[in-house]
Amino acid sequence: MDFTVDKSTFNFINPPLPKLDALEEFRTDRFAIPQLESLLQEFLLISKSTGDEMQTRELSSLLFSKIKISDTFRGHFSALPDSWNKLGLQNINNIIRNLDPTNTGFVNWRVLMTCLILLRSAVPTAAQISKFESGFEQNKVSENEFLGQNYWFE
Repeated sequence: MDFTVDKSTFNFINPPLPKLDALEEFRTDRFAIPQLESLLQEFLLISKSTGDEMQTRELSSLLFSKIKISDTFRGHFSALPDSWNKLGLQNINNIIRNLDPTNTGFVNWRVLMTCLILLRSAVPTAAQISKFESGFEQNKVSENEFLGQNYWFE
């Protein structure tokens, strides 16, 4: 079957659409949302077989290998912030050790993710904490109530 295509047939938009502005500010000392989502997916996959508690050795090894991959390949989703690419295994072990103060040998990966999200965030004032606490009427809140609050780290 023969066919011809003239120059008026395109399989792309001409002219191309303008690029959208970034939704978050690029910083070399904080994790970007895609980087956090990538780590979250890895931890969720691991926790299906091991639970939320991870061995400190395993967690140190995982983070150190992510640093080496990030430093080599620099992919957007697999990369880590530039400040993390300079960390060695001893630095990673020190971070993990701080998350396990009683030396149980296990760290809850959800605590680590919370720390990564809040990394380099300002410490809240007493007024901000009381405003935050007053926004909730009970100890347990729904997801919508939680998302509806304004936080000091936003």
